[in-house]
Parts: sequence; structure tokens; C-alpha cells
Amino acid sequence: MFSSELLRRIDAIARAVEAAQLPDAAQEANALATGALAFGLSALGEDATRVERIARQGDRLAVQQAFCVLQCGVHEALAELRARA
Repeated sequence: MFSSELLRRIDAIARAVEAAQLPDAAQEANALATGALAFGLSALGEDATRVERIARQGDRLAVQQAFCVLQCGVHEALAELRARA
């Protein structure tokens, strides 16, 4: 189920951001965005795409801020997925 994948990806992004591995954060955020959009979670997809874009620009502080927004979106997306089940 996508919920497990979502949690795995958000954890990988968190680890990459913490370690200042922004290329890894961008790659994981891209994969998360793709999955979110495939499941109709457009807000989450947009948040993940923002993290990806900023990570590719190399601005660690801005990535951390965008990641905080993404984390909030994860909670909303999980609630939406549960409501669909």
C-alpha cells in the first residue's frame, strides 16, 4: 500500500536532509511526488516537488523549511488514504 511507501520515503528524505545529502533528498522527494500524484494526492505531490526543486538548488535551510511543510502534508495524506479505505 502507498502508505508504507510514503512513510519510507519521508524517512529517507529526513535522513538525507539531516545529513546534508541534498541530491539524495531530491531523488526521494521526486519518487514521493510521483507516487502521490499517481494516488491523487495532489497537495502532497506539490509539496514533495517543492522539496525536490529546492534540494536541487542546494539551499539546505530552504530544504529544511520545505520539508517541514511536506511533513504536515504527509499527515493529511495519510488521513485521506485512511478515509478512502
